[in-house]
Amino acid sequence: MVGNEVLKVLGLANLGPDHDALASFATKINQSRLEFLSLSGNPLGDAGIETLFRHLRTSHLQELHINTMGLTAGSASGLAEWISSRRSGHSDGVHSLHTLKCNGNSLGMNGVWKVIHAIQMGNRSLVKVELYANQTAGTEIPNRDTPFQQTS
Repeated sequence: MVGNEVLKVLGLANLGPDHDALASFATKINQSRLEFLSLSGNPLGDAGIETLFRHLRTSHLQELHINTMGLTAGSASGLAEWISSRRSGHSDGVHSLHTLKCNGNSLGMNGVWKVIHAIQMGNRSLVKVELYANQTAGTEIPNRDTPFQQTS
């Protein structure tokens, strides 16, 4: 994948939550021209996805699928920071990522709201975001006129 200018789409299964391997994998993605990445169904959990986002700085990735990965509200801050920060490899907060699918996890209303807030405040490229089935049923939507409050 390093230096590969041909591979554009990659879907992986059976990844484990080995943090060194995830950091190395993210670095290799950064050095590629990969545009579509699906990690859906890999049980990386919060710690694994945090490791991935801490190292993922690609400027070519246009679509990311992180469905049914066991993510909870604990990973929402890292996801929100990655979505809205320069750390994801883009100058001035402008991103190439246009599609994010994060369905079937357990972000809860607070986690979903963190992601939405990050998109509103610091991302100008995302045009399609899916956050279905993240255990938000029966919870109150935060008042949009009130500053977002983090809960532990």
